[in-house]
Amino acid sequence: MHFQPPTLQRRFVGHVIRTLSVQSGTACEACCFDDDDCISVNLGPSAVARKHICERSSSDHNIHPKDLTHKQGFIYKSVWNYCSSSPCPSGYRCQTGFTGKRYRCKENWKKINEDPVCFGAAGDTYGTFTINISGLTNTFKLVYRNGSVNCTFSHESEPTHWGCKHAVYGDKQLATVLTYTNRSALLLADYLRNTRNLEGKISVDNCRVMQFRPPTPGRTLAGHVIRRLLVDSGTVCEANCFDDDDCMSVNLGPKNEGKHLCELSSSDDNLHPEGLRKRSKFIYKSVLNYCSSRPCPPGYRCQTGFTNKRYRCVGNVIFRRMPNWKKISEDPVCFGVDDDSFGAFSIRESGLIYTFKLVHRNGSVTCDPRYKLNNWGCTHPLFGKNQLLTVITYPNRSALLIANYLRSNAGCGYKYYAYQLEGTDVDSPELVFNRLLHPLSVSVGQKFQIWYGEDLTDCEGNNNMGMTCADIYGWYV
Repeated sequence: MHFQPPTLQRRFVGHVIRTLSVQSGTACEACCFDDDDCISVNLGPSAVARKHICERSSSDHNIHPKDLTHKQGFIYKSVWNYCSSSPCPSGYRCQTGFTGKRYRCKENWKKINEDPVCFGAAGDTYGTFTINISGLTNTFKLVYRNGSVNCTFSHESEPTHWGCKHAVYGDKQLATVLTYTNRSALLLADYLRNTRNLEGKISVDNCRVMQFRPPTPGRTLAGHVIRRLLVDSGTVCEANCFDDDDCMSVNLGPKNEGKHLCELSSSDDNLHPEGLRKRSKFIYKSVLNYCSSRPCPPGYRCQTGFTNKRYRCVGNVIFRRMPNWKKISEDPVCFGVDDDSFGAFSIRESGLIYTFKLVHRNGSVTCDPRYKLNNWGCTHPLFGKNQLLTVITYPNRSALLIANYLRSNAGCGYKYYAYQLEGTDVDSPELVFNRLLHPLSVSVGQKFQIWYGEDLTDCEGNNNMGMTCADIYGWYV
């Protein structure tokens, strides 16, 4: 670590992680060196003779320039900060001065429970915990304190911390699951639900065999797309279809800027021949579909390529792949581009929502009057036509994770909420956001907000202009 020259009569506020009493400025700097998260210090007068107040901070004036304030008698010093460029991914904190890169990224673990949380192995004896800090969480960690569990009273299996050592499972299989209050599991692990039965026999239910038919140029299947993505080749598009249990066919678009648009569909031209339509430069390919005879009973959906029958029937009550859009807003919701001019809407029907959709009604926005007004973003070269700036948040301004936000492509402390949605640009009539890994539980009256990215972060809003109005839809389970 190397400290920069001091700044007199200044104090950096809002990021102090520890305050202590020291005899000199050198001692304060030494304490900062010993704290891996320290990036700057404030040295101030103390009521105790021959002592100084030393405040260590986890940020500096480069990252948060507005937090450097005037304070008589104080001295502010920061280190050469290799974390200024925000090099670490979301969920990690940057520590300057480490490794050959002069920084390192550390997982940002915070303890949630005050006392140990206990859970049993039978009779709904689950353990409950409550979040005590708002924010965005990448994952969870459990640290064992005491106790044990088992899946059998037999001598064949000894008690364990997290699972069962019975031969059906073994030492590597874990059985500890975190859920929402409705008992649906957080998707924090690759759960194996049908790999073995109670006798320990291998099941083929999860093995899939697929074969694509010859392509049909100039055609696509419309009305049954469940996922859109950008791929390097047709082979990659087919591989994504194989990985999606509900996929039966693909539409492959022409190459654009090195990528193809790949659309995965949950049906094919045999089940829905009316959906096969002309589309210039596209290619349609379907698999050998053992679901064409509609073998599954009502309330179930058919997935082709599974089991010895080459198909399987999956309960369709909880999970629907075709979007079940329901309009949330009675009237269009409008949002501006500066001075906290967000649009607000409330949930009218309780349930589980996979994602949201905005349908443009009127209005337009831009981040610079020199560039064309549009529906959802800004065509300034900093962003371009494909970068979107319309963000849905909770009332505390934290964004719903329905887009891959790029927060390091511009200034203002690297806080822009820019993102891309496949097949969508700033002039598209609709914004269909990415599907959540797990449905969001919503209740009647629950509030959400729509923001323009620069307004959300109080960043570079001087040139912003316009207002956009849209209808809001939710994809309900």
